[in-house]
Amino acid sequence: MSTFFSLMLLGVLSIYLWSLLKPKKFSTVIHRDTSRGNLTKFFLPTLLVLFVVIGITAPAQTDTKVLQTTANVKPLMQETSSVKGVSERKPVIETVTRTETEVIPFKSTSVNDPAISAGTTTIRTVGINGLRTKTYLITMTDGQETARKLVSDTITQAPVDEITHNGTKRAVTQSTPVCDKNYSGCVPVASDVDCAGGSGNGPAYVAGPINVIGNDIYGLDRDNDGIACE
Repeated sequence: MSTFFSLMLLGVLSIYLWSLLKPKKFSTVIHRDTSRGNLTKFFLPTLLVLFVVIGITAPAQTDTKVLQTTANVKPLMQETSSVKGVSERKPVIETVTRTETEVIPFKSTSVNDPAISAGTTTIRTVGINGLRTKTYLITMTDGQETARKLVSDTITQAPVDEITHNGTKRAVTQSTPVCDKNYSGCVPVASDVDCAGGSGNGPAYVAGPINVIGNDIYGLDRDNDGIACE
């Protein structure tokens, strides 16, 4: 709209100047005898009206452009502010204390025990695991663990070693004596047998009385009454 009035203003202003510079030719064209005073009375109000109209319409368009420009610039400023905020963000760092418990396995040992029969195994002490408590100072960056430092390490329960006894005692076997069949009771079979408590020198001895049921090969029945070592 302001463009239209501006063209009209230029057109009227051109005609007015033409009428002032060449009044005779202008009078011939409009077929009227006009003086400069009449021309001024006609054109000046027209020019003033056009100036006023242009002045009213032009600012409205300018304001619209300014508003549009402002509207376009504002989001850019917000975006810039947002990007700036991201670049200036500092990580959140905090420290926490955490306690952890570890199991200490017990050890197993074995000893030989002569009081227990060989081949026998007995657990004299049952093994018990121990406990160790560790305390850490942990650094967290944006919720993630980035470092840890051991603050304390304490054995809260000592382990108990398991002790097993292995028997080494051998069983004593008693051999059955071999008895001479010439005597009742048991007279050992040897190179020589004498009566216990007598003057004989053995090497084997027997305590009487002993019945002679066969040959008295060791000469134990001195009086030949059938009873030896009386």
